[in-house]
Amino acid sequence: MSSPPPRFVVAGYIPDYRMDAIDLGSVGANLSHALLFSVSPFANGSISFSALPPIRMMALGRARREQTHLRALVSVGGGGRSAHFGALSADPKSRGRFARLLSSYCERNKLHGADLDWEAPSTSAEAANYEALLRRVRKEFVGRTPALELTMAMHTGGHARLLQRAAEHVDRVHLMAYDMPDARQRHSTEEAAEKAVAEAIAEGIPREKLVLGIPFYGRDTANLASAAAYRDLRRTRTHGTDENFVGSIYFNGPATVRRKTAFAARAGLAGVMIWEVGQDDDSYASGGAPLLPEIAEVANIASTADWRAGEQMDEASASRFLLAVEGKSTLADRDEL
Repeated sequence: MSSPPPRFVVAGYIPDYRMDAIDLGSVGANLSHALLFSVSPFANGSISFSALPPIRMMALGRARREQTHLRALVSVGGGGRSAHFGALSADPKSRGRFARLLSSYCERNKLHGADLDWEAPSTSAEAANYEALLRRVRKEFVGRTPALELTMAMHTGGHARLLQRAAEHVDRVHLMAYDMPDARQRHSTEEAAEKAVAEAIAEGIPREKLVLGIPFYGRDTANLASAAAYRDLRRTRTHGTDENFVGSIYFNGPATVRRKTAFAARAGLAGVMIWEVGQDDDSYASGGAPLLPEIAEVANIASTADWRAGEQMDEASASRFLLAVEGKSTLADRDEL
């Protein structure tokens, strides 16, 4: 098992359907890990890599030459692309084929590993099969030189209890702490995120593996099926109004993502994850308010302060850390005006 990363993780999903429009070099400056979403598994263990053709991998290569710190993982499955995980994970031969193909793909494309995103196992039998799949992939990954990283995405709620054993075989768990409406139908509040983390830890997911998910989109509190990207909401927000609302649409604004990132650091989590970076405000000119630099700034402070993955900050360390975060809050302050 790989040791915890020495720096606070900022992992961002980059969907194939947005990749061509994203400046990966610019985005990569504020990420530690790019999660390339996604390739599709099949029941027999084969994988369709068509969503990430060579031209996109070449663009990633250019970005990584610009941002030499950036680690890249291929994401497998996800919403709408997980139909075959059940049959795949239930068959030992399919698991072996899948593990070999995935590790070879990572090596061939000079990737640092993979992120498995089955949405979602729902029974104890499926969870046990998923554990077997992750164990088989882990065995293949640690046999490579250098060893490849393995992460998994996980919903909130009862999934931590269901997948606690599966999580033993991965380096990090990306906790999808969004689409969790509260009594006011706000889908990703700070309170709900903190509760989701506490529940995951209580169910046995190690805090040093947990990566807190932060949404770059909003949902309509009057119709949760309706979603909008932050970049579009930002452009229609009225001056001086609540930074997390446009009309009845709730989202996470700059100050909120800073506080969520600071919470993750204080709690000793491995870092934060973003779904997804293509939804950010891409206007870095005066008047723009992208979220990713806000997160990266807090993450950088954490990495040079008293943050340690797996250890909650004591009161004195947390106070010093929060003072440093507040002292670097000029970008968020601009959006509060």
